[in-house]
Amino acid sequence: MRKLRILHIVENYFPSVGGMQEVVKQLSERMVLEGHEIHVACTSHPNRNFKVHNGVYIHSFDITGSLATGISGNPEPYIKFVLGSTFDVIVFFAAQIWSTDLLLSDLQKVKAKTIFVPTGFSGLPIPIYKGYYESMKQYMPQFDHHVFLSYDYRDIHFATELGIKNYTIIPNAADEREFLDVDRNILREKLGWTSKEFVVLHIGSFTGLKGHIQALRIINKVKIPHLRMVFIGNGYENFPRYGRQKIRWAFERIKARLTNKKIEIHQWNREQTIEAFQCADLFLFPSNIECSPIVIFESMAAGLPFVASNVGNIAEIISWSNAGIVIKTTFDEYGYGHIDLNEAAKVLQALYCNPDERMNLSIAGKKAFKQEFNWKKITESYINLYHQLVS
Repeated sequence: MRKLRILHIVENYFPSVGGMQEVVKQLSERMVLEGHEIHVACTSHPNRNFKVHNGVYIHSFDITGSLATGISGNPEPYIKFVLGSTFDVIVFFAAQIWSTDLLLSDLQKVKAKTIFVPTGFSGLPIPIYKGYYESMKQYMPQFDHHVFLSYDYRDIHFATELGIKNYTIIPNAADEREFLDVDRNILREKLGWTSKEFVVLHIGSFTGLKGHIQALRIINKVKIPHLRMVFIGNGYENFPRYGRQKIRWAFERIKARLTNKKIEIHQWNREQTIEAFQCADLFLFPSNIECSPIVIFESMAAGLPFVASNVGNIAEIISWSNAGIVIKTTFDEYGYGHIDLNEAAKVLQALYCNPDERMNLSIAGKKAFKQEFNWKKITESYINLYHQLVS
């Protein structure tokens, strides 16, 4: 197969940290190793003082926002760059962001084959995005191809209702180079966790939508001796202090009541985060909204059983892997999920009392990760798709 010239368009990219950044970074750097020329267009970052990283050419633009909420910055250099370029394939990752929105009305002018990866349509139920998604009915059929992360989520439902048939399902994954067999006892000692402790892990940025408060409330309901609840994520210093629940205030108030349980909050680097995955006892993820969360695949890769809300395609991931348990979840008018706290506490308590069941979930998750849900295999799927389109 011939070498391709590819542009990946995404709102944020390395050194910015997040799920979408990780997806595009994994795909881009692995494609470079296969000999392809990979470029990324994204928002500028204060710590990005380079234009090439691990062989990926990075084009930064001082633009933020979306069509629905308003765009800040000068869009002309970005539009000129994309329309004036000669790529074989251009991939737009995510909707509701400037990097996709600014090109929607000019898709017919793009010289390359275009692929749209919607990543969930998180704003579809939210009133402010009503007009945006009405216009998306016109723009979406203009892409040459679409990639969905799931067989059953709001973005693919939206597309099939439009009669779109030019799509492929390619799930997310974890990095097979990071999750190797390790000695859990040595890692626990390194992190300061004793063998007697039952360590429950939560990983997610402190945005107010990752279920941090719900996790504390679940922990408050269980009777597990020597329980240690570990939160890892960016942005705790800016954890929202506003809104209907005054999230930071509620989190701190619940945390202060849990005097009989160890609660830790860390902003650890990647190495420490992987170590936490590999030596914790359970992953708890009562998030309010997701598409196809990378942390669930990483939990599988580490052989860490998980208990999660039924948001995004988490239930579907469990049907693929048998690696975790999904909890009954209700949804509000904005599409945000709210986990059944009592059911979650009962499941967590039962798993604590049943190490054999935890081991079964662990083995199933690792097996699914090695066979299907690793970035090596997923990158091959994307490259095969790119070649099919160009051919």
